[in-house]
Amino acid sequence: MRIIQYYFLLYLVVPGESVRDTEYCCTYCSRRRTHTVCKYPKAGIGKDCVRFIRGSLIDKERTSLLNMHNSLRQLIAQGKIKQQPQGSNLVEMIWDDELEFIAKRWNDQCIYAHDDCRNSLRFVVGQNIAYTFSKTAESMTQFWFDEYLITPQSLINNMTEIEVFVKLSGEMKKRDSGHFTQIAWANSYRLGCSVNVQFVIPDFKTTIMCDYGPAGNILNTPVYKIGKGCSDCPVGTECSKRFPGLCAMKCSKLYPFFCEGYGSASTIFPFSKFYVITVSL
Repeated sequence: MRIIQYYFLLYLVVPGESVRDTEYCCTYCSRRRTHTVCKYPKAGIGKDCVRFIRGSLIDKERTSLLNMHNSLRQLIAQGKIKQQPQGSNLVEMIWDDELEFIAKRWNDQCIYAHDDCRNSLRFVVGQNIAYTFSKTAESMTQFWFDEYLITPQSLINNMTEIEVFVKLSGEMKKRDSGHFTQIAWANSYRLGCSVNVQFVIPDFKTTIMCDYGPAGNILNTPVYKIGKGCSDCPVGTECSKRFPGLCAMKCSKLYPFFCEGYGSASTIFPFSKFYVITVSL
């Protein structure tokens, strides 16, 4: 007799369900990794935090970080980055409350590293992190983007590696270009960031974490398509009016995931459960 187990992933839409009630422990990660919100189910400051000052964004900061990302992507789409080819299919980003929620839960632990799993039910999620003692979150976003200076153009057509060799002080050394390629990743259209500030004598330490969906830096995949800005926009998008050169999402019943409110805490959000059926043969 053989016993076979069938695993069914059932998605139910529960009225009033918010991102904070979603079951992150069930469906988001592989068996070897634990989702951040599952590992830290309760909001609050982690044991590794020192003189924690603040950990929440205000709307003005969200808008600033979002506009910063879109402005940098627009530079690529308009061909204003001489070291890199012009991009034809970069999508205008919109803010995502769920990604901010997940990023904040991890950033509140004050552990300076990438978390094991931060995925959403909608997509795999990428991440950039940085800290500074004197600069703003926006300047650190520029710092990530400036890796375009060391990113070979060949990686744009085919992402084969994240670390690249550059010549520094006469020696070839490895440097990370993955922050730039994540910001420039054409299909990453959702952004959510978290900023925390700690007082580390004698200065203030600011840590920024930005989560991107769908994730970029997928090996053997183009970062973006080369061509005139907004000339090869994905299905469901059109040329952006706010950021000419980028492709803006069309919000409609056919493409609800492109709407700005989709993924917010007030959205009716998918609720997921695993069901196991055992059959004896």
